[in-house]
Amino acid sequence: MKAQTALGFAYGNGNGTARNYIKAKYWYEKAAQQDYAPAQFNLGLLYENGWTGNNNFILARKYYHKAANQGFISAQINLGILFINGNGGEVDYYQARELFLKAAESSNPVAMYNLGYIYNYGLGIPRDDVQAVKWYSQATDLGSMSARNSLALFYAKGLGNLPVDKTKALKLISTSACQGYAAAQNNLGILYFDGTDELPKDYLQSYAWSSVAFHNGFKEAGALRDLIIKKLKEQEIEKAKELSNQYIKNYSPSLNMDGTDKECEDLQ
Repeated sequence: MKAQTALGFAYGNGNGTARNYIKAKYWYEKAAQQDYAPAQFNLGLLYENGWTGNNNFILARKYYHKAANQGFISAQINLGILFINGNGGEVDYYQARELFLKAAESSNPVAMYNLGYIYNYGLGIPRDDVQAVKWYSQATDLGSMSARNSLALFYAKGLGNLPVDKTKALKLISTSACQGYAAAQNNLGILYFDGTDELPKDYLQSYAWSSVAFHNGFKEAGALRDLIIKKLKEQEIEKAKELSNQYIKNYSPSLNMDGTDKECEDLQ
């Protein structure tokens, strides 16, 4: 079953052969029938992403559930996210929280971030800023780029028993942006556009960060980028585009799910 899963992975990723999701699915199913959790998880991925046809969230839930019951952390997280979004069945915040709590026992930053998200927005439970800060902080300590971006707001506004510390908030957003988190890159673009005591207004920087955010999938950043271009002189536009290309090259999305493989202490 390990060899079958490895062969399925090779086909699914095009390692040493042409990518072929149908063959990947065939070998994952062989291993999944033997109750092998990694194969069940990979089948869940195939169905969730629709790599062999249309998305099938019902089957994604089924296979994630099988793997999650065996303690497979990535399956617990992905199943929890399906429960939050209501993909493949009803929304179930309670089940999502239970799954994230199990995954968090293994110090998984993605699970911790999602627990912070649940408490931040009061999903199925009363909103609790203190609990949100607790989980966002734990995920941040492990390098989570999404948690850094979220925790920044709590420092900026002094929520969850944190002191108001806008310098700390800016540092968190900047590090998250450097890791490749598009939402943080967009936030940095907005901050440079508006200007703050901690960050002087800078349209060139704003254009560059909104551009890289847009390039990395945050489509809302396009509106800010289009607004900035109208405020720049011809010579400044060339500099802004040059800076944007540099940022797109340097601050691409992280290789893993939450950027913990990529640390950035200084943007410059």
